[in-house]
Amino acid sequence: MTSTEAQALGTAAFHNGIGNFPLAIPAIAAEMENAKVGEKTHLLKAFNKGWSAANLAA
Repeated sequence: MTSTEAQALGTAAFHNGIGNFPLAIPAIAAEMENAKVGEKTHLLKAFNKGWSAANLAA
């Protein structure tokens, strides 16, 4: 998964009434599973960026 995809998931999560919790999204949770510490934090940051931008635009 790319950061762009994670950001889009964050935007979609906001519009679907899901809170700013990336691990509630199965695709992101699957990416995080068995990852080394710090290896996938870019996905969490990108999700947060998408969710927050959608929230600010609302």
